[in-house]
Amino acid sequence: MRATDLVPEAGAAFRYALDAFLSSVAAEGMEPLLSRGAVVALSGGADSVLLLKLAAAYASYTGTPLAALHVHHGIRGEEADRDEAFCRDLCEREGVTLFVAHEDVPAYREEHGMGIEEAAREVRYAAFEKLLAEHAEYACILTAHNATDNLETLIFNILRGSGLRGLCGIPPVRGVYLRPILSLSRGEILAALDEIGASYVTDSTNEDTAIPRNYIRHELIPRLGELTASPEHSASRLIKNLREEEAAACGTAKRLFKEHEKDGKLPRTLLASLEKASARRLIALLYEQAGGQIMIERTHYTALLSLIEGRKEAQVAFPSGLVAHLTDEVLFFSEKDEEKEVPPTDYEIPLSLGRNILGEGRGEIWILDRPCDEFEIRSTFVYNLFIHTKIDSATIMGELTARPRRAGDSYRYGNMTRDVRRLMSGAHLSHRLRATLPLICDKNGILWVPGFGVRDGEKGGDVLYFYYCNGET
Repeated sequence: MRATDLVPEAGAAFRYALDAFLSSVAAEGMEPLLSRGAVVALSGGADSVLLLKLAAAYASYTGTPLAALHVHHGIRGEEADRDEAFCRDLCEREGVTLFVAHEDVPAYREEHGMGIEEAAREVRYAAFEKLLAEHAEYACILTAHNATDNLETLIFNILRGSGLRGLCGIPPVRGVYLRPILSLSRGEILAALDEIGASYVTDSTNEDTAIPRNYIRHELIPRLGELTASPEHSASRLIKNLREEEAAACGTAKRLFKEHEKDGKLPRTLLASLEKASARRLIALLYEQAGGQIMIERTHYTALLSLIEGRKEAQVAFPSGLVAHLTDEVLFFSEKDEEKEVPPTDYEIPLSLGRNILGEGRGEIWILDRPCDEFEIRSTFVYNLFIHTKIDSATIMGELTARPRRAGDSYRYGNMTRDVRRLMSGAHLSHRLRATLPLICDKNGILWVPGFGVRDGEKGGDVLYFYYCNGET
């Protein structure tokens, strides 16, 4: 299938983009999912607008069910409303069904204590998953990641000191997520849109070079363009080569793992005999099989490999609540023994407006009738983050107190009853932090657990601002 079959009247720039789309679909094995129905992730920006038009041309020719999803993040005010209106108009003209998800990213960010970009990404992908779950006529999500995005990711991961997997950039296929314009540069996308006279919207936050990715996009990549005509395509060739190397190394590791793994264990002598890179891959496979989901840092591998070469028996704490056990003969993973948690010292401290010092390494709770920032509160913070929330005073019943977690603690927020122990475990808090983290309570029970949500309740009172500063240094 060629672009000339789908749109014989189109100009050279649009045909080039459509051929790139079709080549990716064929080369990356996207067709089986794509043919069952696709949803374009439509922001209204140039990349997603071109993706929608390419996908529409493909769907018109093949009969593939096609829709689009626009996520309104609840940020950027009138500009975000403008983007939604643009997407509605565009899809109406293209004859494509549009779904719109209205989300509150600032609230999600506050509830989960994360950056705004990370919160927006989680909310966006949750909306994608929800749509696919509710509409069986669609089987995949098309995202508009492109070659310029891939170069940004490569540079970003180089600066982080990433391993081979990180240098492989953005995968063309990840589960139900397909990226069929990953080979097109930003310049080629704009040329195709200009040729067909298509408009698009611009997110003003993309111009903020204080954001690392924006700095790479606006400052570094143009400088690279002074050295080579198309740094994106050079990076794409590098990434393709690295992906092939990564696939070969993974294949070898998986064969070794299948041959030697038994009952969730690997022979110590095998790991000691391998090159460190190969041993790391086997450890990663064993970790994933044991339920590990959080990426392993190099420090974990380094610690474990040094022990394999030295002491006979050892244990190393890994992410996802797992522990690596090294015996005289094997390596295996198990969940952390919850009985080894630090038992909390029981206390109940009354709280009032202003600074409340909890003592004994428990940190401080500040309650203010105005917002402030970390520079006004001189203390240390959990993970160097400023954990805070605002609470409607109508929700508060009686006197406020701080106390530790107790057996059976639960409270209701987000229209769900949450078990406090499970919340802390799911967030992978250290045992010490679980023991020292104060619960903010009133006469009706738990009101707020720092780092998590505020209890559901009444509205209409004055807003109070709560700040938790952890006592760890």
